[in-house]
Amino acid sequence: MYVLIVIFYRVAFDEQQFNKCSVPFMNMLILDKAFRRQGYGAQLVAHWENMMRDWGADSVMTSSLSDEFAQHFYRKLGYCDTGSLLLPGEALEILFIKDL
Repeated sequence: MYVLIVIFYRVAFDEQQFNKCSVPFMNMLILDKAFRRQGYGAQLVAHWENMMRDWGADSVMTSSLSDEFAQHFYRKLGYCDTGSLLLPGEALEILFIKDL
């Protein structure tokens, strides 16, 4: 069994551009361990990206903690590092973006 959990956020620079400059953000992708490293995760992400493209998005974003394997997964799928967030006592969160 695999599970895709996607929470959409609108990323914008200011309130006036909120509707003009929004980027869909995939908050979490969870795949059961039995189905990992078989291409299912890449298929789920590709399906989500296609949906976002169909809905008019030019790019998409996601993130991963620096101590998680997911950072390598997203880079392999063409996502580029675009920033990071470091909170006290936590691993660095890496932000990724991909043009569609």
